[in-house]
Amino acid sequence: VSTDPGRSYHFEKGSYAASEATFRSHLARFGVPDPVRVVAADVAELAALPGDPDVPVSVAFLDVDLRSSYDACFRVLAPRVRRGTRLVLHEGLLEPIRSLVEDPGYWKTLDLPSPAVRFWEDTRGFRTSVAVLEFPA
Repeated sequence: VSTDPGRSYHFEKGSYAASEATFRSHLARFGVPDPVRVVAADVAELAALPGDPDVPVSVAFLDVDLRSSYDACFRVLAPRVRRGTRLVLHEGLLEPIRSLVEDPGYWKTLDLPSPAVRFWEDTRGFRTSVAVLEFPA
């Protein structure tokens, strides 16, 4: 994965799809099923997260491929973002995602402060395009 602004990917619908059962089996396999809350839904159709709206999100891992899907996720998560909330974005180095998360004006539309953004690049011998967003006070 490159930090080259011209680099991007073309995602075919369903190419990386997995059932909820498969996803949960992966969580169990890696020993973390209990602290993870799975919300199975089409994020573009989700108006809000289910449950108590006053419960903040501490950490969320987002792997949704498209800029429009990240925008939808951020809009759903925004009311639960607090100081120190971390959002981990799987496609963080892809230009469409970078341009979204690095735009202070975008975060203003969500009534959120601009997060600190860190990018993880190939530091351990494997390809990664992860970005970590951390929200200040």
